[in-house]
Amino acid sequence: MATQSIEAHSAPRFQVIKDFLKDRSWPTKSSIRWYIHFNKYGFADRCVKRVGRRVLIDAIEFELWVCDFESAGQDGEMKGVRR
Repeated sequence: MATQSIEAHSAPRFQVIKDFLKDRSWPTKSSIRWYIHFNKYGFADRCVKRVGRRVLIDAIEFELWVCDFESAGQDGEMKGVRR
């Protein structure tokens, strides 16, 4: 059943940073790397999977992370967010 839920999404769940950012204007490559390096706002713990030297971003968890951050009322504090 887990396979069916993954197949329902058009993009793969885990993507390298380059592919993850392909169709997004935010975040930038440098801000993603900054979030990962400093684990800012719990980003790395929640949205990053490491396989060997490869760093993968969980696209589904990223969307949930953004929603949770906004619902906490802290969206203005995120670096790189423009209103």
